[in-house]
Amino acid sequence: MAENEVNGDDINAANDRPLPTVRLPEFWPEDPDAWFAVAENHFRIKRISDQLDQMSIISTHLPSAVARRVKQILIRPPAEPYTALKAALIHSHQMTPYQRYDRLFAMEPLGGRRPVELLDDMAALVEAADLESPLFAMLFLRRLPEKIRVQLAKDPLTDVRALAVRADKL
Repeated sequence: MAENEVNGDDINAANDRPLPTVRLPEFWPEDPDAWFAVAENHFRIKRISDQLDQMSIISTHLPSAVARRVKQILIRPPAEPYTALKAALIHSHQMTPYQRYDRLFAMEPLGGRRPVELLDDMAALVEAADLESPLFAMLFLRRLPEKIRVQLAKDPLTDVRALAVRADKL
């Protein structure tokens, strides 16, 4: 059995029934929102809706340093243990707006990535509304090689995703 897998033979003490097998990657402290989205999709597929079951499964995928941060929830689960655990982990690992924008402005140029991959990395750091901003489009374009920027110069800055797709083809 993989290290980050909950065996279906493990018994849920509250219900005296086996927990379904759930394979999740280890917790992603750099992007807890995305990690919880993946976990919740697994819960939906496996029809796991009990909060204590969800918390139990999540806790097996936490590195020890992260588990220590939420130890009190794990030891003495509140009325809604999964909701409390999720909120605590997101709160303790989420970047502040300043940190996100600092990382965005410091982001390296295209490098070995495709333009769409660069855009996805940048988009992960901003709010959805910021994706429509001409400033965001300019930040994206500045990280592309000059020969690609020149070819995209005539395109409007209103759809940065379309710019990235077109840049992928150049």
